[in-house]
Formats: sequence, C-alpha cells, structure tokens
Amino acid sequence: MDVLRGVAVLGILLTNIQHFSMFAGAVRNPTLYGDFQGANVWAYALTFNLAFQKFMPIFSRLFGAGILLEADRRRDRGLDATAFHYRRMFVLLLIALVHGYLIWYGDILFSYAVCGALVFPFRRRSAGFLLTAGIIVLAGQPVMEIVSFRIPGLFGWINTFQGMSLEEILAADLAAFRGGWLENFRMRALYTLEGQTVGFPLHELWRAGGLILLGMGLYRLGVMTGAAKRSVYKTLVGTGVGLGLPITVLVFWVAHSSGWGGFWIRQLYLQTIYWVGIVVSLGWLSIVMLACGSGCRGRVGRAIAAVGRMALSNYLLQSLLCTWIFYGFGLGLYGSVDRVGQLGVVLGVWVVLLLISPFWLRHFRFGPAEWLWR
Repeated sequence: MDVLRGVAVLGILLTNIQHFSMFAGAVRNPTLYGDFQGANVWAYALTFNLAFQKFMPIFSRLFGAGILLEADRRRDRGLDATAFHYRRMFVLLLIALVHGYLIWYGDILFSYAVCGALVFPFRRRSAGFLLTAGIIVLAGQPVMEIVSFRIPGLFGWINTFQGMSLEEILAADLAAFRGGWLENFRMRALYTLEGQTVGFPLHELWRAGGLILLGMGLYRLGVMTGAAKRSVYKTLVGTGVGLGLPITVLVFWVAHSSGWGGFWIRQLYLQTIYWVGIVVSLGWLSIVMLACGSGCRGRVGRAIAAVGRMALSNYLLQSLLCTWIFYGFGLGLYGSVDRVGQLGVVLGVWVVLLLISPFWLRHFRFGPAEWLWR
C-alpha cells in the first residue's frame, strides 16, 4: 500500500501541475490559455490520457482503505475507533483549511475529511454493499452537473468571475498569482471558498465520497493490499489498460477535433473520462500490485514506498514547491511555462520527493504532517 500511495502522490502532480502553473480553466479546455500547438498538444495528450482523472481515484480509494485499516487495528486492540476517527477527520479538516487558504486552492483534503466523516458509519458493511454504494454515490456527480446547467444559479450564488469576459478573467487570474503574497491570498481564498461551497456539493461530495466507499469495498476484498489473486489483478490490467485507455484516446480525439468547445462536447469527454478514468486507475493499481509481488525491494521501489509513507507530507510539499516556483512571491513563472516545460517541473519535483522521503524516514518514524495528524 505504501508503494501504491507513493505512485498516486507522484502521479497526481501530472494533472495538478496545470492548476499550479496557469489558469485553471485550461485544464479542461486547453485552448483557453497558452500555446497549444506541436509538442504542447502531445504533452497535454500524454497527461490527459494517462493521468487526468486516473491517479486521484487511486489516492481516494487508498484513503477509504486507510479508514478501515485504522478502524480494524483499533478494534483488534480493544480501543474505541469512532471517537478516534472523528478526531482524525477534524484535524485533517484543519490541515485542509490551512492548505486551501494559505498555500493552494486545489486542496482535496477538505473533501476527504468531510466525506471520511460521512462514510464511517458504513465501515462494518459488506464489500458488496460498499462497492454498490460507491457506484451509486459516484453517479451523483454527473447528475448534479447536468442539473446545475439546466438550473442556472442553483450553485452559482458564489462566482468569483461573475459578469466578466474571458479576457478580464485571465487578466485578473494572472495579476493575482503573479503578484505578491497578499494579492495571491485574495484570489486563492475566493477560489477555495467557491470550491468548498459550490464545488463540493456539485462535484467532490459525490466523486470523493464514492471513491472512498469503493476503496473500503476493495480493501475488504484484499485488492488494495495486494492480497487478491494475481488473476484478479491481471483482469483489471486488461480491462483498465486494454479497454479503458483506447476509450480515453478516442474521447481525446473527439474533443480535440471539435475544438474543445460547447457544453455538450465538454460533457461528453468529461463524463466519459470520469467513469473510464476509474477503470484505468484500477489498471494502474493492479500493475503496481503485480510489480510488488516480489516485495518491491529495489532502490526505486523503496524510494516510492517512502514517498507513500509520507503521502500527506509530500502532498503538502508538492504544493509548497510548485507555488514557490510559479507564484509571484517565489520565482513568478505563473502563466509563462508551456505544457512541455510543466512536465519538466514535474520530473524535478519527483526527484526531490524521491530523494527527501527515504532520507527523512531514516531519521524519523513519520513524516512531519503525519506526526501532526497523529
């Protein structure tokens, strides 16, 4: 699980780097900002097909598995699991608020803390129940997105850019994140507040909640711990990579050919990727489990496992490094690094995490954020 968690933390940055480095709307519609020709199209295609909506599901399922793992440990030791869990979710919520408002608006910990509190009463249910419930909850996100489109204003009572043209939005975004810490804070706080009050009931409640439930169900089946049969993992690899990736490539081609425009075109590729990404992520998960069949004792495997043991610390460290690289209070590269260059930054951050994590764990039992959380 540590190796899988490390892969998830590293892989998430392939998508998040676009949020760190440029206007967030360009993640879903790459034509909105920046050079989108030649090598930059290929760089975006790489992240879209291999990473977009594919590593976050692994991270979320691991969070669900971790809930049951900790609850089982405390039960076996005769300790109370309920009060301990809700204390953990409360502390995680505090960390999320600090992360979201003071470091980076793309925080996912807020959703994990709230959803982790909501799903905990189902911890004793069967794997079948948890998997079914997870799929049902996941289905809520596409429904809510369509409903919100049909009923404008349903979730639009907070809108950072209401009444502004695209040019005005881009100018405000660039000025804020290229400016000093105070200008950055004002825009980041607006984005974070909108995400927690609008984005959460519209998207993350359903996506994060459903994936956490799936993780709990897969943990009960042994899939998240490497305990399932190799035939199970091989089937998931065949389905995720053999079926899911071709669908992803086809959806990318359709969206790219149509110019990434129009609400229904966007819904076609976003909702397809939403579901197919979950399937592909199971393929990535299974590849890791098969690769770790011999214990992942190599130097690279141990380094990735160390990143996973410090997953919370490294998630926060990614934010600190990337905001320093791109925002105005650091190197100020926001909006000026193309998509090929962004992949170079990702590789650099990966090297830092893979070097720091094993070094830290040679001297300490936990990462700093993990110690605080405990």
